[in-house]
Parts: sequence; structure tokens; C-alpha cells
Amino acid sequence: MNRYMVLLPILILGLMPQFAFGYGLGTSKITLQEYNASIGSVGSISISYNISIASGSMWGTNLNVVNGASLSANGIHVSITNNGGDPPFAGFIQIYANGAKPGRYSILINATGDDPSVSNAVFDLLVTNNTGSVSQTTNSSGKPNPGGPVKTAGYSIAYVLVGLLLLIVPILIAIAIRGLGVRSSVIKASLAIEIIAGAYLIFFDQYLRDLGSLHWYLLIVYTLLNLFFLIEYGKRKKLGALSIRYMMSIIPAIMSIMIMVDAVFNLPFSQAAGTNGWAYLFGFGTNAISSFMPSLGTSLLLFFSVLVALLSFYEKS
Repeated sequence: MNRYMVLLPILILGLMPQFAFGYGLGTSKITLQEYNASIGSVGSISISYNISIASGSMWGTNLNVVNGASLSANGIHVSITNNGGDPPFAGFIQIYANGAKPGRYSILINATGDDPSVSNAVFDLLVTNNTGSVSQTTNSSGKPNPGGPVKTAGYSIAYVLVGLLLLIVPILIAIAIRGLGVRSSVIKASLAIEIIAGAYLIFFDQYLRDLGSLHWYLLIVYTLLNLFFLIEYGKRKKLGALSIRYMMSIIPAIMSIMIMVDAVFNLPFSQAAGTNGWAYLFGFGTNAISSFMPSLGTSLLLFFSVLVALLSFYEKS
């Protein structure tokens, strides 16, 4: 009996590939009829979607709204018809606003397969003060925007320039004041601003939690470290232990690099991967995928992280 029990797991492992290929493995793609629209604080809109096979063979796919809970808390409710099956298939995404607060909202739709791989699409919704109005964006030909893997804001050199200035200006400031007596005050003020900006993003940036949970957890750790640095630095005019000094130089530098990686490589470590990183982080609400306060919080983090890293380096040296 025991011999057969030993052989059973081996038999199961041997049959697993057969079951897998029997059901079919592949990669699906979700395409929306369009990727942005505006709606009144009370109103509704319906858009169609298509699930197709991007590569491989047929496999089951299920659709869900990743950030549905946070949208519902803001008066926006999303439902999906025909939300599962074997590609190709189609259906509708119905969006209802019931007393929704005016502003920009991103709706993340995930198509999860049996293998399990995930493709996503982001629908950008602008809620206005009107009631029941709907305006769908069109392309230059006057037709609705064509489908694509992820809707991104138009590339603009302005967003890139904002990001680069937030990186370059603190470098110049750090060089200019490195020999002055105000360095310690600037470090403490910079740490305090970073803590405030980080706390805002942690508690109020719902898309950071929903679409970039890894970023959210790392930001919590970073903000707590900044609080520790501020307390330690406030105890003395100069940095104390060598390990603390190195931490205050290296950790903010890493944070700055992470922000720039998100901008350059279009949010690669989030569920909104492929979205224009420059436009999302430094758009300040001037496009469909950014909001003013999250952009301000991110900008303050980048600016003062660079400043703290350099001034701490100068102090240790």
C-alpha cells in the first residue's frame, strides 16, 4: 500500500502537463472600446470590451475590477457583463455614478487566465459637476479612440522637464550650500517635508494602494525611516554613528532612483505597468491619468530625497 502511495504523487505530476495542454495555455489581451470618458456626478456609461488570444492556444479568462472597493467608496460602481469564459469573447463594462465626487478616477480591469497570467487595461473617468452628461474622447479622425493594452496620456516633453528639474535643482542647491552653516537646518526641514508628503500619499492616494501596493508598503517603511532620521538628527548638530550617516545618504538616494525608474520605464512594478510614467507622476492633473496632490507629493519626495542624500553625504565627508 505504501509503495502505491509513493507512486501517486509521481503519477499526478506526470499527468499535469497533459491536463494543462488539454485545457490550452496562452496569453489573452483585453481591449476596450475606448479608454477615457467624462460623466456627471449622477449618471452612467457603458463601454464594450473584447478578450482575444494574443499568443498560444485557448484558455479560460476571468475579468474583475481591481480597485472596485475604493471606487464604490467614492460613489462609482462598476459591473462587468459576461466576465468569464474562453477567448475570444466580448461584453460590456457598465459604470454608474451616484453622488460621486468630481475628479479623475482610474478604473483598472484585470483579465486573469487559468495559467495564471494577467493582462490589464486602465479606463480613465472624469466626474464633473453636471448630472448625467457623458462625453467620450475621440481621435484625430473623429472616431472613438481605438483599443490598446493600456491607455496612456500623450507624451509631452513638459512632464519630462518637470521630472528632470526636480532632480537637478536640489543637486545645485546642495552644491551651493554645502559649505554654509544652514546645512543642518535644511536637512531637518527636508526630512519633515518628506514625512508630510509621504504620509499624504500613504493615507490619501488610493491609486497608490490599489495599483502599486509594493510602492505603498515601501513608502510606509521610507516615511518611518525619515521620522527616525529626524529624531536622531534633532538630538545633535552633526550626524552621529557612521552607520546612520551612511543610511541618510544611501536610502534617500535609492528612493530618488526608484521614482525615476517608475517615470522612465512607465510604472513597471505596478498593476498599471505601461502607463506613461512621466505623465502620471508629474502631470499635476493636466492629463487623464494624473492628479494634482499625488503629483505634488511625489515631486516633494523626489526633490527633498535628493537634497537629503547629498547634504548627508557632504556632512559625513
